Amino acid sequence: MKLLAVFALKEEIVPVSFKGWDVVTVQTGITEPYAAARLGHAIATEKPDLVINFGTAGTLKFNVGDVLVCTRFVERNIASGPFTSVASQLTTDTPFAASFPSIVGGKTSEERFTVNTGSDFVTAESEIDGDAVDMEAFANALTAKEFGVPFFAVKYITDVIGQNSMEIWEERLSAARTALSQYLAGCTLPTSEN
Repeated sequence: MKLLAVFALKEEIVPVSFKGWDVVTVQTGITEPYAAARLGHAIATEKPDLVINFGTAGTLKFNVGDVLVCTRFVERNIASGPFTSVASQLTTDTPFAASFPSIVGGKTSEERFTVNTGSDFVTAESEIDGDAVDMEAFANALTAKEFGVPFFAVKYITDVIGQNSMEIWEERLSAARTALSQYLAGCTLPTSEN
């Protein structure tokens, strides 16, 4: 089976390997247009059985170091606009995600979370529908859905929004890579959805 391990930035990439899976790493770049175009190309070329978006995110609700497994995605720019005919959220409930626990406050959890995605780097507290905040996950989820490929995201929380988010995020990239590598070492991935 084939997995696309999707990261926005080179600085976020960690080795990903699971027994029985051929893993192809895809770096999309930041923002939704790049994510959609590059992931779409990778799906069309590689024909994966699963796509997982790994990366960093901010939050208003959780703590730095938490790992949130996400299966609901909200596009904040569409949600706040007048475009009622355009979907601003989607859920990608796949059994593959069951193999990945969330880690909240140092404790494992089977809870699934929401990523709020938009074209801006959120640095101030505001009303946001979601647990994690990034710039690509919605586009990744929508692209995978359009191609009929199961998808979920694993987000490492690097910063609390409103607390010098940009500076803190850049400083925590190295720690995020280390933590994601350790997290993945404890995960397994079945070779079928059943």
